Amino acid sequence: MKYQDLIQLRENPTIMRYLRELIVQETGRKLTPYDVWIDLPEAPSFREPSNTVIKISHEETKTLDKIFRIEKWLISYAENKWRGHVFCPPHYQKEVYEASRRIFNEELGVEFNKFAKIFA
Repeated sequence: MKYQDLIQLRENPTIMRYLRELIVQETGRKLTPYDVWIDLPEAPSFREPSNTVIKISHEETKTLDKIFRIEKWLISYAENKWRGHVFCPPHYQKEVYEASRRIFNEELGVEFNKFAKIFA
């Protein structure tokens, strides 16, 4: 699943609830979908800063987007550094992490990287 497709899921409350329900079922614990929350934040936006005027020399100025390819940086950031989150009560963290990892992989083809467990 592409990053943009994953982000679009957050706009669909039915799918988000379905994923939460699957995670709860997968844990085998007495949780409800209200105990598990999925956060899929948007990547940062640099619309305003990209129009920032930079003084190149005494007479010359350029906008930041003419010097630095912000769009390419944002795409690279989104594909490599972006993180979503699954929240739950602290005492269910291990079970919810394992269930989330399986559900996101089976349902969406998303694999958690090696840092996912560390950040959990």
